[in-house]
Amino acid sequence: MLPALAAALLVVHVRAGGRDPPSPPTGGFPDSGDECQPAAAQPNWPTFHIVNNVTKHADGHLSMENLNDANAVFEYKGIYHVMNQAGGGNWTHAISNDLVHWFHIADALGRGPKNSTWDDQGACDGTVSFPDLGKAPYDGTVPILMYGPDCGRDLPPGEGGLRAGAKSGDAARIEVCLPKEPESPYVTDWIKTQPGPVHFEGTPCSFPGRVWKSKVGNYWNMLCALNGGAPWVRYTSNDSSLMHWKEADTSFTKGIDKGAAAGALFHKIPGAPAAGPTHMINANTGSAFYLGTYDSTKEIMTVTSTLQIIESGKAYNWAASGNDGPDPDTDIGRLLTVAWVSVPWAPSVISLVRSMSWDAATKQLVTYPVNEYETLRNATFVSGKSTGAISSGSSFRLDVPTSAGGALDVLASFNLTAGQSGFGVAVRSGDVRVEVENLTKTGTGFIVNLNFFGGPVGPHPPPPQPSGLAVLPFITFCQTENCTMNNTDLSHGTYKSTHMPAGTDPHRCQTMCLADPMCEVWVYRIRGQPTGSGDCLFKSEAHTCPSANTKCTAGRGHEPIGHNCYHPPPSPPPGPTKATLKVLTGETLDIRVLVDRSVVEIFANKGRAAFVSADNSFHENHTKVALFNSGKAPVTANVSAFGIGCGWTKTKPTPKPPARDD
Repeated sequence: MLPALAAALLVVHVRAGGRDPPSPPTGGFPDSGDECQPAAAQPNWPTFHIVNNVTKHADGHLSMENLNDANAVFEYKGIYHVMNQAGGGNWTHAISNDLVHWFHIADALGRGPKNSTWDDQGACDGTVSFPDLGKAPYDGTVPILMYGPDCGRDLPPGEGGLRAGAKSGDAARIEVCLPKEPESPYVTDWIKTQPGPVHFEGTPCSFPGRVWKSKVGNYWNMLCALNGGAPWVRYTSNDSSLMHWKEADTSFTKGIDKGAAAGALFHKIPGAPAAGPTHMINANTGSAFYLGTYDSTKEIMTVTSTLQIIESGKAYNWAASGNDGPDPDTDIGRLLTVAWVSVPWAPSVISLVRSMSWDAATKQLVTYPVNEYETLRNATFVSGKSTGAISSGSSFRLDVPTSAGGALDVLASFNLTAGQSGFGVAVRSGDVRVEVENLTKTGTGFIVNLNFFGGPVGPHPPPPQPSGLAVLPFITFCQTENCTMNNTDLSHGTYKSTHMPAGTDPHRCQTMCLADPMCEVWVYRIRGQPTGSGDCLFKSEAHTCPSANTKCTAGRGHEPIGHNCYHPPPSPPPGPTKATLKVLTGETLDIRVLVDRSVVEIFANKGRAAFVSADNSFHENHTKVALFNSGKAPVTANVSAFGIGCGWTKTKPTPKPPARDD
């Protein structure tokens, strides 16, 4: 429980593609694109996280598209690229020359014509690699996209080489895309290799991951998920078009049972010791990794570590990582990663760009925001100030203006002594905070147990619409009785679907439906890999709602439904998310908190622990920041706090040499 004093604290951007830059918005962001809006107008739009395309409508109001899975982050010819799915069905595309000021260009992959055999449902999960295709101009420096076409569409049994009992949905379909103009740093246009999809000899796979040229033969390797199920399997191809693949090794990772989703994020660990571990591969959607050694002569990875958790928050999923060289042994200087951060009842975002590296002191994989975010600091409120002793039951309030409390970079370094507990950092008037539950003295320092508290979560009604628009009512949902495969969950077909991680609140489907003019009915269907994950299915015709079943949730898109439906009770406040880290002798406990309105990211000791909080409850009047102490022993710390500016530019960036100093 927080002490009394601390408790009182708790008191027209059209999609790009040759368009002119949008005019700057009013309200304090004169140098930005429409993505940055005043908190009074868009309180839950972050200002320095990557968001999706923003559209200015005829009546002048702005809307932001939702997004989901991250698919790519890489640097090419002096330009950084991030690609992510837009509710499934296409990859949107943002570029930067410094990793912190972003600009939207044309979607990298979209929906093909309706008569297209493999793309009329759009492009789903995939990755970017830099394999040397052995033919000009596609050498080892040119990005290649591998993706799953026909987002979420089921395959009839036996189609595409599926064996009996194979998964459908996202399974067993892969396409290859090459940049139309590889000499351009913007790689705006992408060309699908025809005819597609790729051909498999043996069992097909999905969730394509890393592709690289073999060092022992004249062929290429690819990692992906066998039958859309257990990763990671190595396939080979001696076709430089990458359109023919043969099952080569059903257990690429030796020494550990597999169980992951999304593309295979397989990389050399920057700064790793020569004796190992040398490489990493994801064990889920990108918040945890196994480490080990890769043998390029045997083309296997031997797992030697326990699971490395790089992110403790539940909102961080379906990550991408990259900036690679042409093969897994390439030393690239730094490795970048981003992930989808799901925000209830507000537009989802892409996480801060993090650098992945080896922490030699604690012998673990860590991730931390790239150094370039420091260039966004636009004000210094506190700089290296000592708090003095914060006694039991008291707090140290930071002098941060209310107007700046929605975009902050806060750093606190605590001096540790035995017997301390119950202290930490609170932001957004205590809605989000990190607390030291307890610490244990060891021969090499301390083991610190942290509690992360995220912001309030839904369900919440959608916010009022801009003046002149009808306010959409809060949509009820109901449970359906006959939830089966092959689009028989409700009558009529699904015009698009989006795969969602396990534990998804069905209201996420509703939010996406409300943002889609075509959507009249949404269904959330639990199925697929990993266990407990499911699909948001979107339909363009009105339906009735059958009776209860726990496997499938459905609702009308733009008006309430009254047949066998109910308002779900409010969710109870979530309990803390826990993490443990080592603080070595002579070190302080260093906490960094980056506040971006609805999204808050917290890091301890350069990424030995990390947590993302996402909600839709940001308010300009709840922006106070403080260090608190509810334990019995006093604590001391040094603290700094900086304002953060807009992370979007109204000018298309020009290439410049990337920094490599993380």
